[in-house]
Amino acid sequence: MKRFPAKILLFGEYSIITGSKGLALPFELYGGNLAFPGGKMSLVEKKTARISNQHLTELAGFLENKGAATAFLNLASFRDDLATGLYFQSNIPNQYGVGSSGALTAALYHRYGRNLGQALPEIKAHMAVIESYYHGTSSGLDPLVSFVQRPLWIEGLEEISVEAGWPERFFDEYAVFLIDSGLPGGTGDLVNWFMEQHQRPAFREVFENELAQSIEVLVNNLLLEQIDKVHPVLKRISGFQLNHFRPMIPMGFRKHFRYGLETGDFTLKLCGSGGGGYMLGFTQNRVATEKYFREREINCLFVEMIPESVDENSLRP
Repeated sequence: MKRFPAKILLFGEYSIITGSKGLALPFELYGGNLAFPGGKMSLVEKKTARISNQHLTELAGFLENKGAATAFLNLASFRDDLATGLYFQSNIPNQYGVGSSGALTAALYHRYGRNLGQALPEIKAHMAVIESYYHGTSSGLDPLVSFVQRPLWIEGLEEISVEAGWPERFFDEYAVFLIDSGLPGGTGDLVNWFMEQHQRPAFREVFENELAQSIEVLVNNLLLEQIDKVHPVLKRISGFQLNHFRPMIPMGFRKHFRYGLETGDFTLKLCGSGGGGYMLGFTQNRVATEKYFREREINCLFVEMIPESVDENSLRP
């Protein structure tokens, strides 16, 4: 069955919740697809498939209890497939900020959704219902990225466009890498922490004037291909997260944020909600960056963000 990629929210963690701009990209290094057991499977693969099937069965019960809110899904067909061993086959790490639940949601919606030709806001709203099983609430953004498999340029959660395409000039100038914190992230608790902080006028003012404004400027720079203006804005975003998002950055990684800001060799930011999982980095000096993390025995994974070839027909829902 069709594979759905992971996602990376390149820019906009937390700020898009408050209506700011953002940019989310499909991430082809990781992905997953629905499958049925069969052929030669190792004992580990069989066990993984059984656990996934049990998990999907629980999800089916959750969706059935939603009643009319899930009328857009053919849940009877979903149940029939579960009875024959349906599972989600994936290499996406859980709680790492790259959209494991989003890819699963996209796969389910693609197979069991009714009338898939709607506008993006309606598709996003439908998939938010499915993904709410994992997070309590969902914007639907992560599964939408995986579903359409195109960059999403975000003007707040209700205004999303795919028309601008990939920010190719940015990726020509900057190498993108992931740093593994070795810890799972914590989406629900951290989002709650942020929302509580955002209720405080002092925090809200500095957040809006520094982080949200910086992301607005950065996204505009990418749209206008003003890549020469990007570096100082990246530093402002990294510095804000270091100083104001303390629960989101594992203690042992704060020094790496500081080193990047002080030397200019690279900049780090959150990848997803934070608290663990991956940290996302950008550099124009790959050699120095690789040396820094290698000497500290930290896994630094450089990634190609733009697929080598894109079949436009395959990207249509």
